[in-house]
Amino acid sequence: MSTAPVQAPLTAAQIYSRPVLSRGYEQNKWVLTNSSGTGDRETAATAGAALAALKPTYVSGLIYLENITTVSQTMIDDWNTIRSAVLAQNPNAKFDVEISLNPAPSAPNQPFASPAALVAKMTAVDAELHPDAWWFDFYSNEEDAAPGVIAAAVSYAHSHGQLIGGNVFGGKVPPGSDAVAFVDDPVSGSQYGFDFSRTEVTALKSSSPSTLLIGHLQSNAQNGPTTESCVYINQWSESQRLSYLTYWASQQSSVGFTFMYPVFYPLCPGGYAFDPLQDPSADGGTLYGSLQTLMNQYNP
Repeated sequence: MSTAPVQAPLTAAQIYSRPVLSRGYEQNKWVLTNSSGTGDRETAATAGAALAALKPTYVSGLIYLENITTVSQTMIDDWNTIRSAVLAQNPNAKFDVEISLNPAPSAPNQPFASPAALVAKMTAVDAELHPDAWWFDFYSNEEDAAPGVIAAAVSYAHSHGQLIGGNVFGGKVPPGSDAVAFVDDPVSGSQYGFDFSRTEVTALKSSSPSTLLIGHLQSNAQNGPTTESCVYINQWSESQRLSYLTYWASQQSSVGFTFMYPVFYPLCPGGYAFDPLQDPSADGGTLYGSLQTLMNQYNP
């Protein structure tokens, strides 16, 4: 009697090799709407089909939660619709849920008061969405302020066979992280007005050589119209956006990171995600089609 060969577990490098960053829900709000919020640009079905066609290995940030956010049945249904579509194209794709660890969030949001409070949130979300990984915003901020909270989150994730990582600012990687991400900032005199810091990249590599390093566009729409995400969405043309994305993608090998491609991302203002399917290019296609080309070239 023959048996099918047992597939070796994927390495972290394989899992994060072709990642995308896509926002469906910002707390309880579906953000793939028109900028006026009067109608949906994409449904879970159309968003899922678009993501599936890219065949990502990792989908990050589809649902972004604050401490006080309650996951609704609609959110669960939409998550399952999108996840099922992607898994039909790549059965090995992994999904995370992103949780904010902002130590000073705007009201009525609240910081997590203790390690137990964050673990309780993760436990509840785990039962509802069953993610493969966890991603934390303000990850390094919480590590600086309350390292015990991060240690508890790492312990929970790894004991449940899940990956863990998040957005870091500065050169320190929280212990136990599978991956961390750096972002861009305004840089005077740079080609695009924004760039990432190679000094920060070097420091992060030195801090934890075994942790996968990811780079992605910043999305701090609350900082106003001159923040990266708002300039990207509201001021640049499709060709400028593509040029900037090409710049990021082409730097991966020489600098030493993996680019997390923005699909339905970034956000400006907070309740509205950019949609590359609706961004026509001069050749008759869209920015989405160009994203697919970039991924196939630089992250096949």
